[in-house]
Amino acid sequence: MKTSTKGYTLVELLIVGTILSILAVVSYKFFNGNFFKNNKIKEARSQMMSLRLALKSYLADTDEWPVLDGFALGIAPHDNTQWENALINGNSETGWHGPYALAVPNDPWEHRYIYMNYNVSPDSFSAIVCQGPLGTDNGTAPHYAIADPYAIANKVTYPPDRHGFSIVPSVEAEDFSIILWME
Repeated sequence: MKTSTKGYTLVELLIVGTILSILAVVSYKFFNGNFFKNNKIKEARSQMMSLRLALKSYLADTDEWPVLDGFALGIAPHDNTQWENALINGNSETGWHGPYALAVPNDPWEHRYIYMNYNVSPDSFSAIVCQGPLGTDNGTAPHYAIADPYAIANKVTYPPDRHGFSIVPSVEAEDFSIILWME
């Protein structure tokens, strides 16, 4: 006589439930945008590290950071292409042995990186700023008061991590700036 089993055992149901739960969590993270957002942040940080290396090579050869016309006193907006030209063409700088970069890429949100040089005092420093998802295409800082790397309060409020990065949230939801300090 044959016995027929109709239905599933408790163990089989628990295994299927566990697999479905794992798939639900993974798909939620994937489709919620955190997966893409985190990858874009990692890509921006990687590009910014490469740009920092190019700028430090420029500094080593010329003994100064690229100075932006009209920006020595923190005036904004400014021509954001000058530092790119300095890395690629040299602009007749003494001691220039570049090019230090073949091109300056756009950030993962397709905006230009901002290079800021606050060259007023011996305590001056430079920074590379990624404007994040809601930035402007031409590289001028839309939320300048928030992303201003020269405001001492920002560096104190948002101290850099061990690699020199600060993530500064914006007043707009889901927006932020990433600052790579050049010290």
